[in-house]
Amino acid sequence: MKKNIIPLLLFFSFSTTFLFAKTAQSQTYKLLYRFIDKETGKPIDGVNVRILNTKNNAEQVTITTQDGETLVYLEPETTFLIRAYNRYYFSTDTIRLQTQKLSFEITKDDERRSIKKDIPLEKINIGLVKKLIGVSFSPNSDKILPECENILKRLAYMMRLNPSIKIEVAAHTDSRGEDEYNLELTQRQANSLREFLIIQGIAEDRIRARGFGENQLVNQCQNDIKCTSSEHIQNRRVEYVIIGIE
Repeated sequence: MKKNIIPLLLFFSFSTTFLFAKTAQSQTYKLLYRFIDKETGKPIDGVNVRILNTKNNAEQVTITTQDGETLVYLEPETTFLIRAYNRYYFSTDTIRLQTQKLSFEITKDDERRSIKKDIPLEKINIGLVKKLIGVSFSPNSDKILPECENILKRLAYMMRLNPSIKIEVAAHTDSRGEDEYNLELTQRQANSLREFLIIQGIAEDRIRARGFGENQLVNQCQNDIKCTSSEHIQNRRVEYVIIGIE
């Protein structure tokens, strides 16, 4: 009788181990991210992808292949923080992924849960101009209004996510007032913007400040042209321009 028990126990142990391994594998998520150019739809190779497991703080680091893809395996019932970086593209903000909330499909050749997703990235183009909507100053002053600071903090955050870029912060005014005064005022305003970003931890050599006065109006409201207040306001603006990629 004892001779029959040992093989039975070994069989039971092997079967249990096999069943556990198969179950654990089937509960793993296979995540296939493909990073593509937002404009052309072409795959981007060389994207550095960092995936943080918030349960145990373990981090996976992968780099996309020529087809723009990266493959990782994720545990169930876990939240992951995913960030992607390529020096020639704007980095994604942190992607929060919760495996317990994902829909999935079972592939024939792999029992792991399979998730596929395209992530578009915007290319960093030299000369790209972006308006900082909502940023303004006290009247005839270079003092940044407190309610505008969060917008500038988001700009600083973007620069930390994209350490390869250099920018020029530009201030513009309308045509009311003396030309020389407007030019001097906007230069002081641009300097204030630059100082704010430096205080946020951005290196000085990554930011250039330039005031344009009324030299780059966006409408017809030049000197001696009658315009409404709303038309003049269109010319009073703050922008940043990508001027370099390190």
